Amino acid sequence: MESIVNTTRYALLASVISTAVLFSACGGGNTDDAADTAKATASETAMEVTPASTDGTWTKKAGEWGSFKLAASTYVRYGAGTKWIGKWITGTVYCNNDFFGSDPAYGSVKECDVFKASTTTTPTPTPSGSAILSWTAPTSSISGYRVYYGTASGKYSQSVGSGISVGSGASSYTVSNLASGSTYYFAVTSVDSAGKESSFSSEASKQIP
Repeated sequence: MESIVNTTRYALLASVISTAVLFSACGGGNTDDAADTAKATASETAMEVTPASTDGTWTKKAGEWGSFKLAASTYVRYGAGTKWIGKWITGTVYCNNDFFGSDPAYGSVKECDVFKASTTTTPTPTPSGSAILSWTAPTSSISGYRVYYGTASGKYSQSVGSGISVGSGASSYTVSNLASGSTYYFAVTSVDSAGKESSFSSEASKQIP
């Protein structure tokens, strides 16, 4: 007589719990700085950089009374030692008191340094989630279960007979490392002592946030 297991279909409860990690991003806008001097041929944008910023690299571009040109908006500080003033500039930079509006280090030989922000960033982890599947065991004796899942209904990543093995005493299983934003489909089979596998249970699905 054909194994009862082969004809047993049992309900797979669609109790899928998402553990997706969420990330948010925030940004700010720039505001125009209208403080151009008579000698400045530059445009400026106020941004969160100061002459004391340390999250980047300062490079000397000219000594006092020198000049240089910038093709893109760049933060330039003017001064010496620990005494600096600065602003965002595009165009010709004149390294003198008149251009920057004051003398930040009276009596000292000053210079102009440009700032380049650090490009080192912390990689954002790939969002992932997990699903907890639970089911009701059949009344017949079995040796275990096999779990199948995939991103298309009825088409699972595991071939028939190669599902994820689960012990006979279990009534649930957690599928992990599921990609955020994808919908997954799940089914379970039972296996008897002779190694015969039942047909798939009813299918459950869940979209991972």
